[in-house]
Amino acid sequence: MGEIYFRQNQFPNALESFYKALALAESQGDANRITSTSTRIADLLRVSGQPAEAIAFYHKAIQQTESARALLQSEDYRQSYFEGGLGAYVSMIETLLAASKPGEAFNYNERARSRLFLDVLGSKVRLSRTKGNLQEEEKSLSENLATLSARFAAEREAAETLREELARERGEIEQRYSAFIDKVRNKDREQASLMNVEPLKLTEIQALLDPGQTLLEYFVTPEKTFLWVVTKDRLKALTIPISDKDLAVKVGALRKAISELRSIPEYRKVARDLYGLLLGPALSDIKGKELMIVPHGILHYLPFQALYSPRGKYLIEEHSLSYLSSASLLQFTTAKRKPRREKILAVGNPRLINPAIELNAAESETREVARLYPGSTTLVKREATEEKIKRLSMGYDVLHFAAHAELRDDDPLSSAILLANEGKEDGRLEVREIFQMNINADLVVLSGCETGLGKVSDGDEFVGLTRAFIYAGTPSVIASLWKVEDSSTARLMASFYKNLKTMSKVKALRQAQLQLIRGDASSDLLARRGIGGVGKLGEVPEAKPQSPTPGPVSISTSHPYFWAPFILVGDGK
Repeated sequence: MGEIYFRQNQFPNALESFYKALALAESQGDANRITSTSTRIADLLRVSGQPAEAIAFYHKAIQQTESARALLQSEDYRQSYFEGGLGAYVSMIETLLAASKPGEAFNYNERARSRLFLDVLGSKVRLSRTKGNLQEEEKSLSENLATLSARFAAEREAAETLREELARERGEIEQRYSAFIDKVRNKDREQASLMNVEPLKLTEIQALLDPGQTLLEYFVTPEKTFLWVVTKDRLKALTIPISDKDLAVKVGALRKAISELRSIPEYRKVARDLYGLLLGPALSDIKGKELMIVPHGILHYLPFQALYSPRGKYLIEEHSLSYLSSASLLQFTTAKRKPRREKILAVGNPRLINPAIELNAAESETREVARLYPGSTTLVKREATEEKIKRLSMGYDVLHFAAHAELRDDDPLSSAILLANEGKEDGRLEVREIFQMNINADLVVLSGCETGLGKVSDGDEFVGLTRAFIYAGTPSVIASLWKVEDSSTARLMASFYKNLKTMSKVKALRQAQLQLIRGDASSDLLARRGIGGVGKLGEVPEAKPQSPTPGPVSISTSHPYFWAPFILVGDGK
C-alpha cells in the first residue's frame, strides 16, 4: 500500500503505510524488509524536503544491512541481499552531497566499499591470522546467530513469550559477536577489516597523505558518478553526469582502441574524451605530482595513466600514479612498508599443460631481474612450482611472477596465478590460498597477469587478487590490466628494476613506462603472430593483410597497448 500511495504522490498515506510495514518487519525480525522499508521511508522523506529525517532512515537501513550480512550463510543469498542494500548507500551519498556534507558522503562511500569486499570474501576464504580458538569462536557465533535468526523469522505466529525468549537469546549472541570483533580489532585491525565493516574516516585518511599527494576516489552509480578530490588539508566533491551504462560504453571504446592497435591519433581522441570527463572537473584541485586513484565498478579496468590531456600529454607524463581499491587500505599499506629490496624470487614461464601459451621471453626477463639483484633466486619452467613458491616466498624482498594469471569474475577467490604442477599442489595459486600465506616482501610483481582486454567487469576479481597479496604481507603489487606480448614486457621490467635501485616504486614504474612511450623500441613478436588485433586472453585473431614487402613488421612500443596496462596497487614509496 505504501508503494501505491508513493507512486500516486500521496505522501502522508504512503508514510503511514511504510511505518506500519516497518513495525511489522521489526516485530518479525525480517532483516530484508527492515532494510527495504527503512530505505523507502528515507526516499519519501527526501522527496518531501526533509533531508535530515531521510538521512536517519538511510542510516538505519545501512546499519541493518551491515549487521545482517554476518548472519547470511548462503553465498547466493549474501550477494542478492547486499545488491538490494546498496541502494541505501547510493541514496545516502546523494542526500549528504545535496546537504553540502561531502566528508560524510565520502565516509559512506568507504563503508560501501568495505561491505562490498566482505561480500567477495564471503565465507569461502580462511584468513591466515584467524587461527585456533579465534577461528572456532567466530564460526560458532556466526552459526548460532544464523540459527536463532532463522527460528525467530519462522516463529511469526508463535506465542509472544517464545518470541521474546528467542529475541533475548539473539541479542545476547549479537553482544558476544560484537565483543569478539572488538577483541580481534585490538589484536589486528586489518584482520577485523576483513570480518566487519571497518573503514577509516576522511580525517584519518587525510592524516596518512603526504603534502604532494592527491587522492581521486570514484563511486559509480546507475545514474551518475561521484568523485572526491582529497588532499592532506582539502576535500572537493564533484558529480559527473554520466550513467554506469554510458560510462561502460566509453571505457569499452577505449579498450577496443587499444586491443585493436588502432592508430595513436585515433586512440588519443577516445582517451581525450575520458580525460575531460573523469579528470577535467578535478584539475584545479589536484595538488602535487603524485596521484592515488581509487576506482569503482567498471573503472577498475580503465588505464588512467593512458588518458590523454588537451595539453597533448598522457596522464603518466604529468603525474606518477598508484591505485587502491579503498582509501582505507592506506593504513595497512603504509604500515607494511619495508626498507629492503635486495633479494628477489623471480618466477618465469612455469611449465604448463598447454605449451601454446608459454611466455617465451619470460625466462630471460626473470634472469635479467635476478642479475640486477645478487642473492636472488630464479625459478623457471619445471622448477617454477606452486609448492616451491609457497615454501620460499617468506625469505625474499620482492616476488616477481612472469606467469599467466586466470582471473574469474564469477568466483573471484578462484582466480589464480598459473604455476608448474608438482606433488599435492595443482599449480593454481588461488586467491583464497594467497590469503593464507605469510609474505615479507616489500613488493609483488605480476608481469604476466591477464584478464582479457575486451572484458569489462566490476573488477572484484582484480581487487581480490591484489588485496590478497596485501593482506598476506606486502604493501605493494604491480599487475597488468591485460596480457601484453612478453618481449616488450621484459624490456619494461628490466628498466623498472634498474630504476628501483635509486627510485621509489611508483617513480620507477613511471620512468619505465616513459621509456617505452618516448623511445624508438619496437616489437617484432606481434608481426610474427599476425597484426590485426590482439584478442582477449591472448587469442590471436585472423591477421589482416600486410604490405607485400617481405621481412619483419614491427610496431612501436609507444602504443598504449604495450606500456599502459601496468599499474601499482598500494604503497608507492
